[in-house]
Amino acid sequence: MKIITKSLLSMAAIAVIAVSALPLTAFADTATVEVKLNVGSSLTISNTGSADVNLGTSTGAVNTGSTTFQVTTNNAAGYNLSISGSTADGSLSSGANSIPAVATAVSGNVTSGNLTTASGATITPGTSTFGFNLASSGGYFAVPSSATVIKTTSAPAASGDTTTVYFGAGLSASQASGNYSNLVTMTAVTNT
Repeated sequence: MKIITKSLLSMAAIAVIAVSALPLTAFADTATVEVKLNVGSSLTISNTGSADVNLGTSTGAVNTGSTTFQVTTNNAAGYNLSISGSTADGSLSSGANSIPAVATAVSGNVTSGNLTTASGATITPGTSTFGFNLASSGGYFAVPSSATVIKTTSAPAASGDTTTVYFGAGLSASQASGNYSNLVTMTAVTNT
């Protein structure tokens, strides 16, 4: 029994020496995780100017007024700004009477994402006409009855992007008395 035990011990010692003489191999494995955060798009529009734009009543000048709209969005692709009015023909109306819109439409006059005021119509003092533009000088356009894009951006406007809308009207001395109006709506929509 002693011989068997000694033999076993000798064999165990040889096995330990043999195993310790073998090169050690390191094993490694990796796992990854993708961390995601979905930030939704937001957009607000507000009228930071006058709630009512009161144009003058001079027959010898172009009566003007303006208001400013501010759009705030975090949308990476920016936004489109549209304008529309409450009258079918873009005029200012008072019952059955109206101050007609200028003949130049917005469609076809938006280049590089903005309304080109140089191509707008002239309002002549003493002639009853009404329109809007996006510059304090330049031509006027008829307010469309359905939402029509007048400005396009391609980046977020986290601090707010402002657009001033200028309105102008000429008056004929024979224009019928009344309170003329056109409810103008500005609509901002995020780009995709």
